[in-house]
Amino acid sequence: MTTFNSKPILFPSALALTLLCGCSSLEPTPMMPTYPAPVGGRDGVSWELDSKCRRQAHRIAGQTRRANLDREVAYTLIGIAAGVAIGSALSYDVKSYHPHSRHRGYPGYQDRPYTLYRRDYRGPGAVMGAATGAVLSQDALRNPQRTYDIVYENCIQYNWGYGQ
Repeated sequence: MTTFNSKPILFPSALALTLLCGCSSLEPTPMMPTYPAPVGGRDGVSWELDSKCRRQAHRIAGQTRRANLDREVAYTLIGIAAGVAIGSALSYDVKSYHPHSRHRGYPGYQDRPYTLYRRDYRGPGAVMGAATGAVLSQDALRNPQRTYDIVYENCIQYNWGYGQ
């Protein structure tokens, strides 16, 4: 027979995991520039050059996205470690006295008339630290679309002289 309190941490853990998944804001790798170069015609670039620059920009933007993911994970792990340390420092022991501790015949009475348990704040500290780390990581992220645009424009200018 399973009692209600056998797994009291399951629901809060699932809720915390769900909330933390919502903290991530990674953007997909961009597929096209914001301001593409004119292609074809007398004033445009060739299809080959445009395709080459788009592939190069997509590759570099993908590297930026992977670096952002690594950065976000690192900040979140640092937040978890800090949250566990703070939660551990805030944890304390509590004495719970039995209501009938004066009677030695009481079934819950052992050698001492109270029970020790610990108010442990490491779990909530880890959740709050992870959320804080994920939020703080947003300032350190680079915009993949901006990276894509810069690489694309530089490639076009270097290979064709667009914008001169």
